[in-house]
Amino acid sequence: MTEYTGKRTSKTTALAIVVIIMIIAAIAITFFQKRSGDRSAMSTGNKAGTTADQAAPIDQQKVIDYEALDKESALSKEMDDRKEKYGLEDSVDMVAKADEAVRVGDHTVSMETIQEQSALGKGRVVETDLPGGLSVNPENTTEYGIHVVQPGENIWDIHFQLLKDYFEEKDVSLSPLADEPAKNGTSSGIGKILKFSENSVIIYNLNKNKIEIDLDIIHPLEKIVVYQMDELFSLLDRIDYKNIRKLEFDGKTLWMPADTQKAATD
Repeated sequence: MTEYTGKRTSKTTALAIVVIIMIIAAIAITFFQKRSGDRSAMSTGNKAGTTADQAAPIDQQKVIDYEALDKESALSKEMDDRKEKYGLEDSVDMVAKADEAVRVGDHTVSMETIQEQSALGKGRVVETDLPGGLSVNPENTTEYGIHVVQPGENIWDIHFQLLKDYFEEKDVSLSPLADEPAKNGTSSGIGKILKFSENSVIIYNLNKNKIEIDLDIIHPLEKIVVYQMDELFSLLDRIDYKNIRKLEFDGKTLWMPADTQKAATD
């Protein structure tokens, strides 16, 4: 009787140990399978661009089609409304929001791509004798003005046309020679703004899908000129045209003495 009980107890203990080992093994297998699955999902998400901090792919963004501007009255009206906000008419073809994309011919590019590639903050504005100063952060740009380069255009003329549109909205008519230097060789106020804008404007090559560094070489319908509207117009809105000749430009920075700015009550 005693011998039988001992064998039964021994068998029960062994069975319990086997069961415990099986449970531990099952838990371990489940744990490693879950970790493997999580890594796989994370990898897939990264490749697909579905992580939370990434923008939606182009096929999920609103695309502004340059060639459709004359065909779709609704799109043309929307672009006219957006340009009117800045007092522009002919100098930009489209105004795109930061989460939108533009299409020119067979090429489509998102504004996020252009923003990521551009050297944001190249141009700086420095004000003297003004408490607090003017703070412009290109990373906060919410809208972009797009000019599609046409045959015979150069970057200087494109910039000048934008300034001409802007000042006409303010009832100031720019002379065609407003950007010409003075007799002593010094740049005019408009000329200084144009030179400064070359530091902040973006030239994007649609064929090569990249930012262009050489502003002197632009090709029709192949490149677009991109203005960071928030940055540019926060600057223009602070300049008093009557004192524009007092602006100073040192090749990188546009200096705005306090008396060249509009009064706070304007």
